[in-house]
Amino acid sequence: AGADGAQLRRLAAADPEWPAGALGDAPLAALLAKLPPFAARVQAATAAPALPPHAGTLAFELDGEAWQITGAHADLRPGGLLRWRAAKLGAGDLLQAWLHHLWLGAFPPPGGAQPTRWLALDDTLELRPMPPAAAHEQLAMLLRLYRRGLTEPLPFFPKAAWAYVAGDGDWRGARTAFEPSDRRPYAEGADPALRLAWRGRGDPLGGDFAALAISVFGPLRDHIAVADEAA
Repeated sequence: AGADGAQLRRLAAADPEWPAGALGDAPLAALLAKLPPFAARVQAATAAPALPPHAGTLAFELDGEAWQITGAHADLRPGGLLRWRAAKLGAGDLLQAWLHHLWLGAFPPPGGAQPTRWLALDDTLELRPMPPAAAHEQLAMLLRLYRRGLTEPLPFFPKAAWAYVAGDGDWRGARTAFEPSDRRPYAEGADPALRLAWRGRGDPLGGDFAALAISVFGPLRDHIAVADEAA
């Protein structure tokens, strides 16, 4: 809305999550310096009016079971689907963009499949359009994994999995992303829910972790058209 730096600092100071004093001042100043150009990118990307709402249901048969995915979008634009988050592009953002992209690929709006873009503070991600049959097949694979995850802990951890796939089988990167340390006390594996679910089950990154990482993130990586550092 064009708020100046002083207004932004007052709004941020009202948030109790920011530490008081110098401890919070430096990271807050760094973030506020990035927000105006990011907001300008979002404003430019959303300038075109939205298309009519698009909704529907996809049917799947998984080993004799009937499954459905219902989706709806009221913010599609002539250039495709746009999403944004004022943070660094992370594995969760990639997954969210990919799921929306697959649904729109399998059930395209009038005019055919379109790219999906995700604006982050440090990147612009763009996913290439894909044929409906290929998108439907990917969704079916993910549904099978979801069904399996309803019956047992699934060795899929987004941050570690993306580090592994993005690094072409980078085990060191996967373990750095997952295993807590003095330098990374809040690594993915520090999540109390994960620690409870995997208690007594051996190495969470063992078994079919690598196969699942490739199954989920491999096709996503292959459909990335643009992932450039933002200006």
